Amino acid sequence: CNNGLRLLPIMENQTSSKNVNLWTLPVLQTAKVVSDHGLNPLVKKRMTELGFGLGSQVKCVEALPFSGPRCFLTSRGE
Repeated sequence: CNNGLRLLPIMENQTSSKNVNLWTLPVLQTAKVVSDHGLNPLVKKRMTELGFGLGSQVKCVEALPFSGPRCFLTSRGE
């Protein structure tokens, strides 16, 4: 599905061409939010409030086993 939040991994100050999402972003990997196409407007608004808006950098800092919660660090885009 092409809808939802799409991220591009950042490796040594260069952006990759492979899209990932919040669930598939590896632990300790940083990515940039490049698309929020197809998100419900209310979900898009809330994701932006949480720091996952377009242009934001997102880093997965922890992923618990057995499909548990994931923890992210965000920085707002411009």
